[in-house]
Amino acid sequence: MTKFTHSASVWSHCLVQNIISIILRRPQRLYFDDKRGLYYVEDGALKIYIAHPRRGRRYRRGIANLIKRLAGHYYFDEIKTSPGDCFIECGANIGELSFWARDRELSYYAFEPDNIAADACDLNAFDGQTKVMRVCLWKEKTNLKFYEKTDTADSTVFEIEKYDKFYEVPAITLDDFCQEREIYHIKLLKVEAEGAEPEVLLGSLKMLSAIDYIAVDCGYERGMSQKHTLIEVNRILSENGFVMTQARMKKRYTFLFENKTKNC
Repeated sequence: MTKFTHSASVWSHCLVQNIISIILRRPQRLYFDDKRGLYYVEDGALKIYIAHPRRGRRYRRGIANLIKRLAGHYYFDEIKTSPGDCFIECGANIGELSFWARDRELSYYAFEPDNIAADACDLNAFDGQTKVMRVCLWKEKTNLKFYEKTDTADSTVFEIEKYDKFYEVPAITLDDFCQEREIYHIKLLKVEAEGAEPEVLLGSLKMLSAIDYIAVDCGYERGMSQKHTLIEVNRILSENGFVMTQARMKKRYTFLFENKTKNC
């Protein structure tokens, strides 16, 4: 696993950020966990491990506030959930939305092939247990090149500019995963695959009828050309009984689809 190394610069970075927080009277503090090799942010009783120190600035208005806003960007509050409902997150990154899932007592599954982000997600979502699926969801079972860009959370299976490194990762379909885990109903599937959203959905065709809601980030992130994926995503889902019920095209390019076949 890739970890940050202990150095004077690590601690000085935390010191500078915390001095700024004190001056601005913000409660958030940035620390480094030497044992795990990861940074984390503390905000009162809340604590979140992060994949890169630069990402700590996301929580300047509070961890709870960030999670609430992120869930709002995907219109999660439009969805009525019950304890035990299944929430699968493709592109979980550090598992920020696992806090939302935990508050609602949902059954949470996270897919994240970025090694550092997955390590943080295990700590945030599963108390350090290795439960994050470090594989890509795709249209078939194969191996893919994975281009890592952890500092901006833009790691992807498509070649992009200024990536840190690339390596091979296994890829599976959601259909196969659900069959192996005996998952027969999904309340919510969230797909943020940095441009690979159509391929993820094509690997989920057998399960689509068993999914109530699908939240998708269709932003301009596909490969070197940075194309959006809305047209293809909408086509696949509309052909399988889903209707777009919510759309956001500011900052995030996110959409909520509801399975209307269940109401027929």
